[in-house]
Amino acid sequence: MILLTQALLILILLLPTDFRLRPLGALAGLALLTVFGIGIGALSFTLALHSRKQQTLFYGVQQVIFFPLLLLSGVLLPITQDSAPGWLYVLSRINPVTYVVEAERALFDGRFTELSLLYGIVGAGAVAVLGVAAGIRAMRNASM
Repeated sequence: MILLTQALLILILLLPTDFRLRPLGALAGLALLTVFGIGIGALSFTLALHSRKQQTLFYGVQQVIFFPLLLLSGVLLPITQDSAPGWLYVLSRINPVTYVVEAERALFDGRFTELSLLYGIVGAGAVAVLGVAAGIRAMRNASM
């Protein structure tokens, strides 16, 4: 919910600029972001449960895994085969977050027929399923 609220706030702040809002693309992009956010939130919750006795572990894992995944996704600058070193491009292609970012770009630009959209939906869905499954398992183990 927090991720969706942040995204809506950013959209509202962009309205007075020359940002061209495509309502259908924005709604689809927000829906995709919500699915992805559920997975990331559940994975973060699972990590918090596993590290409750070692609180610094939570922040360490986030910095070592989540932050590089975000940077390797091309969220700040698109990582293309022409613009990035080969090793960086390969790592970005392994990262499921890359496909979600590319799908978000396509949706907010109103490009609904790109293959990146399918990859982004699969990536977000996979993260959501993995996160929710891990979260359920962690909750069951924590209550025993």
